[in-house]
Amino acid sequence: MLAKIALGIGLPALAIVVWGLFGSPRARWHLNGAWRLMLQIVFFGSAAVALFVAGQPALGVVFALLFVINTTLVYVWAQ
Repeated sequence: MLAKIALGIGLPALAIVVWGLFGSPRARWHLNGAWRLMLQIVFFGSAAVALFVAGQPALGVVFALLFVINTTLVYVWAQ
């Protein structure tokens, strides 16, 4: 039970710190190119998987598709 609590609080806290340091627009250290794409895939891909595992497969698929479309357009339009 303690492990579940630690994972339930610790992993989101770790994700907040990692995104704040490397992924946010005002991040202290900016990742570019493939490294930024990998960070985004890990974060948003895990959210899609979490929706799927939580019993919402349609929302997980829609979220994943929206992520792919958004990321593609960001790179195509060089934003």
